[in-house]
Formats: sequence, C-alpha cells, structure tokens
Amino acid sequence: MCYGIQELKKRTFVEAAQKFGQTITTTIAAFIEEFHVSRDDAELSVNKYWKKV
Repeated sequence: MCYGIQELKKRTFVEAAQKFGQTITTTIAAFIEEFHVSRDDAELSVNKYWKKV
C-alpha cells in the first residue's frame, strides 16, 4: 500500500479514537492490533497524531 495512504489511515484512526473519548493507552493497544506494529512503533505514531490540548 502507498506510504501516504497508510499514514492517512493511521492519522484518521488516532484522530477518531481521540474524538470518541478513547485514552491514549487504549488507542495504542488498538493501533497495535489494527496495524500489526510493535508497541514502540504504535507509541510513536499515536503520539505523532494525538492532539495535545
């Protein structure tokens, strides 16, 4: 899959989780399951797209 599309999917996933009230911890766990990545990679991606309030 194209890198740009994959990054868009990841960003959308994180933004939706945050919008619907998920915690960053549960989002990381779901991200690992959805994208089949390591915990370190999931934490980097989630933190990259998580909007700090």
